[in-house]
This record gives sequence, C-alpha cells and structure tokens, in this order.
Amino acid sequence: MFLYNLMETKTTIQISDEIRRRLKVISSQRDVSYENVLDEILDVFEYFIPFKDLGEFSVWFEKNLGRFGCKKVLEKRKEKGYFHYLVEDEKGVQRKAALQIVTRKDDMEHFKSEKIQMIVCVFSKEKSSQITALSQEVFERYGLLKNADQKTAEIAIPRTVESFFSEKVKTTGFSSVSDYITYILRQVIANYEKKDEGTLSKEQREKVRENLRGLGYLE
Repeated sequence: MFLYNLMETKTTIQISDEIRRRLKVISSQRDVSYENVLDEILDVFEYFIPFKDLGEFSVWFEKNLGRFGCKKVLEKRKEKGYFHYLVEDEKGVQRKAALQIVTRKDDMEHFKSEKIQMIVCVFSKEKSSQITALSQEVFERYGLLKNADQKTAEIAIPRTVESFFSEKVKTTGFSSVSDYITYILRQVIANYEKKDEGTLSKEQREKVRENLRGLGYLE
C-alpha cells in the first residue's frame, strides 16, 4: 500500500531539451537521480533566496533603499519577471532600476534596451558594474567562487577598517576588499622576508620561502 501511494504522488513536468541535458550532466556527475538533483537545487535556492516571491523582495528593497545608494522611489511598475523602478539616488539624480530574483544573460540584453542603469537581484552569474547581487556578499565572505584548491581563512577586522578599504577599493583594479587586503598583506610579508634574510642562513631562508609557498603567499 505504501509503495502504491508513493507512486501516486509522482507527476511529470515539461522542460526544455537544454534544461534536461543540463540535469542529465549534473545527475551523472553526482551519480544521483534527476529527482535528487532537483531536490538539492531547491534546497540551495531556498537557502540563498530568502524571499518567497518578487513581491516580498520588493518590500524589502524599498525598506533598504539606502543600502543601494537610493533615497526614494519615484515610480514603480510590475513587468514580466521583474519590477521596473524609477528611483532618486542620494545625490538627487534619477535612475532607472530593475529588481528581480535571478538575473540572466538574456535579461541583460532587455535591460540594456530599456536603458536600465541599476539591477538589484538576489543571484546572478553575469558580471557587470550595473548589477548588485545580494548573494555575491555570501560568495565573497566564504570564498565560494574561488578555486577549490585555494586555501582561505576568515579573519575579523574592525568595521572602520573595512569601511576605509571599501572606499579605497573603488579606485583600484581589485574586485573585492578581501583581494585588496590580501595583496597588501603579501607586500608586508615580502618586506619582512627581505629584512630577515640578512640574519638567516641560506638553508633557513629557503625553509621560510618553502613555508610561505605552502601557505600560498609565494608562487
């Protein structure tokens, strides 16, 4: 009876050949069924996207305008898959903004034609100065987008220091505060190494270099 009832709960969904192909690749790599893959995808989606729908996301966005450099909403309309906003930034300049859960490449083409200047989303694989993706903060904090063999660790720094580097990084070629601070620390380590080389034997200097290489501070 249990198996019969379990079979009754099964259903089918219509998906494109491309999505089916991608599911097949993922399921074969993980050696699990399509259903398990979909179940895991839903778990991840719910974890990284805390808003139940676009409407809930828009309520949150309007309460946190300052986080995105905006002061007030001048206009708002619902489009297919996103909200179209006209906002006023903190300098009094009007800007067109799009708000959606997930931003894709096709969306970028559409937003370009609509002359959208700012895109706020929860997740996006696309890279653009126009996009502010909330999940990017999670990825940068935990290094989820870095190579698996790259060793990283978390350190706590004062908020004032973080704010200072957040401003400085805008004028550099670095993609994040973490990358900028890592670069500076490596320069400091290199300077200490130069100072210490005069008091170490050749074998000791090579040992120090080997340790630093193992920690990822030297190539």
